[in-house]
Amino acid sequence: MESILEVQEDRSKMFSYGAGFLAILVAIATFFGFKSINEMKKGTIDVAEYEAKKIAEEKAKEVARKVAEDKTKEELATKLELIKTELQTSLISSFQSKLDERELKISDEFVNSMRQEFDDKLNALREERATVSEIVNPEPSNQIENDHAITENSSDDENEQSDEGNLYNDEDLNK
Repeated sequence: MESILEVQEDRSKMFSYGAGFLAILVAIATFFGFKSINEMKKGTIDVAEYEAKKIAEEKAKEVARKVAEDKTKEELATKLELIKTELQTSLISSFQSKLDERELKISDEFVNSMRQEFDDKLNALREERATVSEIVNPEPSNQIENDHAITENSSDDENEQSDEGNLYNDEDLNK
C-alpha cells in the first residue's frame, strides 16, 4: 500500500507540477495574447482613424472645391452682370449721342432745305408780283406820282368838307 500511496503521491505531485506548468503556459499565452489583442485593437483603431482622416480630408477637399466653385460662379455672375450693365449703359449712351448727332444733322439739313425752299418760293412770288405789277402799271414811277396826287386830292377834299361845316371861315372873317 505504500507503494500505491507513493505512486499516487508521485502522480499527485506530477499533476501539480503539470498543472503549475500548464498554468504558467496559459498565463504566458494569455499575456502575449492580450498584448496581441490590444495591439490588434490599437492597430485597428489606428487604421480606422487613418481611414476616417483620409475620408474626411477627401470630403473636406470636395466640399471646399464645391464651395469655391459656387462662390466663383456667383462672383463671375455678379461681375458679368456688372459688365453687362456697364456695357449696356455705354452702348445706350453712345447710341443716344450718335442718334442725337444724326437727328441734329437731319434737323439741320431739313431746316436748310426748308429755308432754301422758302427762299425759292419767296423769290418766285416776288418775281410774279413784279410781273403782275408791270402788267397792271406799265410805268411804276408814274404810279407813285399818281398815288401821291390822289393822297393830296383827298386831303384837299377833307379840308373843303371841314370848311363847309363852318359857316364862317377865316377868309370871311378877315374881310
